Amino acid sequence: MKKLLVAIRPEDICLMQDVLASEFHAVLCHTVADARQALDASPDAVICGLHFDDGNMFELLQLVRTTPAMQTVPFFCIKGVGSSLSPSIYKSIVIATEKMGADGFVDISDLSAKLGDEQAYTLVREALHQRLAEKRTT
Repeated sequence: MKKLLVAIRPEDICLMQDVLASEFHAVLCHTVADARQALDASPDAVICGLHFDDGNMFELLQLVRTTPAMQTVPFFCIKGVGSSLSPSIYKSIVIATEKMGADGFVDISDLSAKLGDEQAYTLVREALHQRLAEKRTT
């Protein structure tokens, strides 16, 4: 079972448990300090919420991408439920995460609204499995 470092707010735990189901071993972190320690355990991928640790998603992304042993680890940014962003701010965040080396930005609330929760969560899990498989062959 692949180990994921999941850096999210405490209020997003239930959502991420639903999204990941039982297909991954999730190591939950709520602060950058916790995530820094969890990185020592060499996770297979990192998932970081937009509002992680009062908005420190970019700090964690930079930490992962500048740590030599972690540079090839897939990093996905997520936006959960309960927050709305203007289209221009949303686009800026997506562009910034791409430029900093994230593997993707997933808006779970938008996917759920379009596809329904079950199909949206399945799509996220499939994307994770696919990226992890690609990482193994590179």
